[in-house]
Amino acid sequence: MEPIRLIAMDMDGTLLTRTDPLTACIPPENEEMLRRCADAGIHLAFASGRMPDDAGFFALDTGLPAHIIGLNGSVILDHAAGEPVEARFLPPSIARGVLDILTARGIETAVFGAWEVTAMQEKPLSWAQLALGSGFGREGGRLVYHSGGLHADRLLECAGKIVAFGGDRIEELAQAKAQINAEFPELSISSSWWDNFEVNAAGVDKGSALAMLADRLKIPMSQVMAIGDNGNDVPMLRAAGIGVAMGNATADALAAADYVTLPHDAFGVAAAIRALVFGEAVSGVRPAH
Repeated sequence: MEPIRLIAMDMDGTLLTRTDPLTACIPPENEEMLRRCADAGIHLAFASGRMPDDAGFFALDTGLPAHIIGLNGSVILDHAAGEPVEARFLPPSIARGVLDILTARGIETAVFGAWEVTAMQEKPLSWAQLALGSGFGREGGRLVYHSGGLHADRLLECAGKIVAFGGDRIEELAQAKAQINAEFPELSISSSWWDNFEVNAAGVDKGSALAMLADRLKIPMSQVMAIGDNGNDVPMLRAAGIGVAMGNATADALAAADYVTLPHDAFGVAAAIRALVFGEAVSGVRPAH
């Protein structure tokens, strides 16, 4: 096995404990292991569907040096709170077409720019902090939340992703996804939770973003490890030299992985790094197939 020089981690359901975004944190067990990696010269990347500053707050709070892959790969930062080194947005006409489909079907929708998001329905900030990102309103961040479709036209000009929320309307959500797939087959569509789907531009996903970051760092993909738990993690699990699925991962993430580690609330990120990067004997880390 080649030495690992870059580790990319999903956040919710992977690096963070808790599924409630308002109480999510990097547990000390994971933080300690990531610091050990940084001290060994291994690059770290937080790869999330979250907006880049929302993901970056976790790096700032812990003092961990992390590259940020935000909005499922639409935006890449070399460090938390930095400026984008790569930004790949939906073409405005296609973004409008996607939104029109979701609006006609009455599906709850949010349009994400790099630093702003608008919920197309009237939703309070408390909803946005749970569903869209916990960092709204934090000092030092660039995150701005709008409701009721405010500034939608402007955000459609630079949309990193569009997210559809099903709630208890899972059948209608699936129908909307099928229509978008049929009308815009080139788009990248994935899910980060059981009741949503997320639309990114063609070729934009965590896997392609991870490859771009590795190229910037002059690290071959054979020396990259990716860790994730859900559908939007599948491209980076496949792209990395070593793909690791969490013990709580979905079936598609498990199928894409080379190894399986412990669940996120059992500090599976730390366990995977100890076993696969530092060669320690760790119970619960095993080949996926």
